[in-house]
Amino acid sequence: MKKHVYLIMAYHQFELLKKIIRLLDYPYHDIFIHIDATAKNFCPDDFEGITNHSNLYFTDRTNITWGGWSQINCELLLLKKAMQTGEYNYYHLLSGQDLPLHPADKIYNFFAKNQGKEFVHYSTDAMGEVAKKRVATYWLFQDRVGRSRGFLSFLQTVLVRLQGICGVDRTRNIERPIAMGANWFSITGDLAKFVLENEVWINKHFRYTRCADEMFLQMLVESTPFYDKLFLKNSQGNYLSCMRYIDWNRGRPHTFTLADYDELLNSEYMFARKFDWDEDPQICLSLERNLLRDF
Repeated sequence: MKKHVYLIMAYHQFELLKKIIRLLDYPYHDIFIHIDATAKNFCPDDFEGITNHSNLYFTDRTNITWGGWSQINCELLLLKKAMQTGEYNYYHLLSGQDLPLHPADKIYNFFAKNQGKEFVHYSTDAMGEVAKKRVATYWLFQDRVGRSRGFLSFLQTVLVRLQGICGVDRTRNIERPIAMGANWFSITGDLAKFVLENEVWINKHFRYTRCADEMFLQMLVESTPFYDKLFLKNSQGNYLSCMRYIDWNRGRPHTFTLADYDELLNSEYMFARKFDWDEDPQICLSLERNLLRDF
């Protein structure tokens, strides 16, 4: 049986991260974790001996800024580190505020049953000019601005508008359809290798963009044989295509609490996002107890 690897991007709430690791611990799982360089109170020694089965690795730490190239760079870093370490059937990208919704063996068996399928989400209701704006012009300061407001953010907005007036359109040279979706994925080893083989293309077209971590994989996959292997091509307003339960109707996204416990346990999704250890640790503890008991 070939292994799967979990790639986790985390920056705080390390008690929650420990829960994720324990719930993913399985003889056919390895785990790679990137901790944001700005994260405080992180100590690798706190994770010593936390797994009984999985190999646990921490990558070099980089500074991640919302909406910036740094997000894509981190995903590529995790893929590289994992690929340099071993050969895996599936590469699963999670955040440090996700939790699995089923025991580790059931999750492994689900993807084994669907071997060869690519779990990449495509949004059907966010195309057109909104998506194109993210990559058509140069967002020169996004990795410094993030979500903040200030002079640099104002200057970036002015420069983006000026580029639009001058007719700057980087998408003319991409020669691929504009597409977007969730940045969280579960992809085969073949697709992971294809992504890294196209790192130069990704760098060229998505550096100095905004929120393109939700676009580069979708645009890379479309018009390739991998697109035909998608688990679901139509998102139908949910995230079953990547097996992540993400609820944007009740939040940005909704933070699950103990009130959602039964709904989560009965879900057909493999993972859910998001949870907040500071806001409601009980939902995390309850899921952990239930899933480890079943496992």
